[in-house]
This record gives sequence, C-alpha cells and structure tokens, in this order.
Amino acid sequence: MAPTTALVSALCAAALIGSASADMRIASTQAKGFLDTQVQKNPALKNGRTGNLKGLARRANVDVFAYQVPSTFGYAKLAKQQKNNNDNFLRSNVDNEANKRNTANEAPVDMTPCRAPDATSPKMSLVAGQTFDIPLQFNNPHDGECEVNIWANMNQTVPNVAPITRFACGGGYAQNRPNATIPADFPNLCGPNDGCVMQLYWHSVEPRTYAVCTNVEITGAATPAGTARLRTRAESSVAFAPALLYADSFDTAHIDSTHSGYRGQQPNLVGPQLAARIQMQSFTGNGGLLKDAEPKATIAARNKLRGQVEAAVKSAEKVQIKANKAAQSQLDDGGAKGANGAFEGDKYNVVLNAQANRQFTNTYVTGVDYVKLAADFAPKFAAAGLTQQGVATKNTLKTETDLVAGMKKNNLKTASNLAALPASYAQALGATSQKFLARRALGQVDEDEEVAANPDDADAI
Repeated sequence: MAPTTALVSALCAAALIGSASADMRIASTQAKGFLDTQVQKNPALKNGRTGNLKGLARRANVDVFAYQVPSTFGYAKLAKQQKNNNDNFLRSNVDNEANKRNTANEAPVDMTPCRAPDATSPKMSLVAGQTFDIPLQFNNPHDGECEVNIWANMNQTVPNVAPITRFACGGGYAQNRPNATIPADFPNLCGPNDGCVMQLYWHSVEPRTYAVCTNVEITGAATPAGTARLRTRAESSVAFAPALLYADSFDTAHIDSTHSGYRGQQPNLVGPQLAARIQMQSFTGNGGLLKDAEPKATIAARNKLRGQVEAAVKSAEKVQIKANKAAQSQLDDGGAKGANGAFEGDKYNVVLNAQANRQFTNTYVTGVDYVKLAADFAPKFAAAGLTQQGVATKNTLKTETDLVAGMKKNNLKTASNLAALPASYAQALGATSQKFLARRALGQVDEDEEVAANPDDADAI
C-alpha cells in the first residue's frame, strides 16, 4: 500500500449489543491515531494460530489507511457518541446510534455507501495491478461477508461501481490482513480530480450493515519505458455498472430500525448462509421507527416470529458450540487449551484471543445452518400471512427531494405522502404493506390495534 496522509481510523463498523461491543475496524480513536497492531501467524502451530497472543510477535501497520470520517448528520445521538465514545463512532455501523434519531425534529439521511458526505479526506494512491492490505479486527463472532468496491464519478447523480473482491469475514477478536488487488487493466477513470472512492461493505449475520469509504486515486502501471499505461473503458475488463443506491433512512423509519437488509453492490454473489439469514429478517421487520406502514396486528405477528427466529438461532448455536469445543479438544491433543492453536471454523476465522475460547461464548457461532433455519420457518411465515420486505432503492445518490419520509410530521398515515411514495419504496415495504396502504388511502383502516413488544427493543442500539 502506498503511504498516505494522516487521517486514520475505522474502515468498517461498530455496534453495541447490550453492553458488549461488536465491530470490524482498521484503527482506533481519531485523537490517538492508528495504533492497531496485527498478529502474525505462527507456522510452527497446526493452524498457524495460538491461544496466547502474548507469545506472538506483533507488527504495527506501517501505512496510514486514509478514510472518510463518519458524519453525525446532525443527529444528537451520533454527536454524543462521537464525543463520548469516539472509537465506536468511527467504526461506521449504518444501524448504530443513527437509528435512535428523534423523528420529531431530526430529518432522515441516507448513510450508505460511506456514512460520510466528505469528499475532502486524504486520498489513497494506488497503481493498476497493485495488491494492498486491509488490516481488520473483529471483536465479536458475527460471521459475514465483506466486499470491496470502487465507486467512480461520485459527483454524478448515479455513480458507477466496479466490484473488486469479496471474502468471508467476521470472528471473535480476530486480527487479519485480507488483501485486494486493483485489476492490472483498470481504466483511466480515477485520476486526482475524478472523485473515486473505495468502499468496504460488510454484512454480518446479525444482520447489520457496515460501510465506509476512502478516497482513492488509481494510476496506470508503469511500462518499461517509465510511462504510465492508461486504458479506456473499452480496453479494460473491469466491469463498471450503475451503482445500487439505497434509501436506508426510509427502511429504518418504516421497515426495521434494528436490523438491515442487504445494501451492498454484489448481491448476486452473496453466499447461501448469509442470504438465508437476511431472508429470515425480511419476514420479521419491527415496523421501523414510525411503525406506520403496516397494520399493528401484522407488526405484532412479525415481532412474535422474530422472537422465535432468534430463539432458534440461539438453539442452533448451542449445538454448534458443542461441536466447536470438540474440535478444540481434538486440536489440543490432550494438552493445554490453545497450545496447538485456536480452532477455526470451516469458513470464518471465529476466534483469536488469549483464552482460545471466544468461539464457545455467545452470538452467531460459525457453522450455524441458516439455510435450514430459513426452510423451517418458511411455513410459519406463510401461516401468519407475512410476506417478505426488502430494501428501498432510489434514483439518485441523494434522497429524493419530493419525499422527506421518515418523520412524524410527514408519515405514511397522510394521503399526500402515500401518493408521493416512489415505486421502489413501496415495493420494498412488501405485499402486505402495499395492501394495507391501499386500504388506508381509501380510509379503510383500524388504528386501534395494539402492537406486541418487539423482542429486540430492550437491547436494540
């Protein structure tokens, strides 16, 4: 990675589950700078890991990884977090304190793709064909998938996006350095003033979205004569396409304020386990901050089934934890725990901590079969008359100016707001909501139904 200038911190993510933190990040507090170190694998051990980090050599990250500092967007909760818990603030979880905004006086703002409107942060300078490290640290065993995308023409109404890579990511206290490679024939689209950003997007099986960007400049690889070889779009194999633009503020207000549908740029490549987890969530949204797009009885049914889904996940975790413990015992060969390394799952690096036991503790243990769980719940969703909800997409990078949805004063109980709903927003609400809103437009609605408690509300963030 080429050296960059001095802004440092999180390239992805944070959340608080009750009092425990869950995050993926590349640095630490803004005031202290880039202090994170990376644990080197020990090739003498069976899987290159160890349960005793103190015995491992550590290396500092030699280059600053510039990023766009997240914005508070004028939200009181985010401003408080920025001041009092800067480390968490910088980790850029789209569903974090922002989802506690005051719907009476804080207008919704879409936070993807970068959780920052800032285009002035330092640029990362890369060369076509260059491979660079992305130093990551995961502080809870939430499995998930990461994707790296290059966004070009961010100053246009609809930017173009090229997928660069994706990889499985997540795992308790795991420090690793996945890398990405800029294609050797990257086209001449990301010069000094072209407005390109590199986005790292993580979707965990929690499920939550994490996204943040760093400004990037990509030059052509040098030829033997020392000149840069720059290619046109026609000469390049890099596949740019119009960006998928998400109205995440609408989803938070009207669909689900504690979990997320997929908001990345590589939807066709999402693995079956993560896709199944997202699918289950699409049937169990909590109605959002305003809870105004569905009958109250429907929201109650979704909340009830959400509780059942979460209970089933916990039960499946218990089974997997036993399997993980057995695998750790086999790895130990009767010796001290972690002496030969900490067990890792088939797909995810689930643990790297001093006790070699993080994979035995709490949420979303690797190996849980979400595909089977989703199949088990499909008939229950059908019996309850629930249909899937999606995510709202929009036509411009900015929120549509003709509809400022998501506040109490302009909620979906008003006929004019219903009439102004973009088609993609209404589609995201799902068939159940669309039928309800159609009845509401005709005045056929009972507002006296009670909403059952959402099981996530007690410890939602």
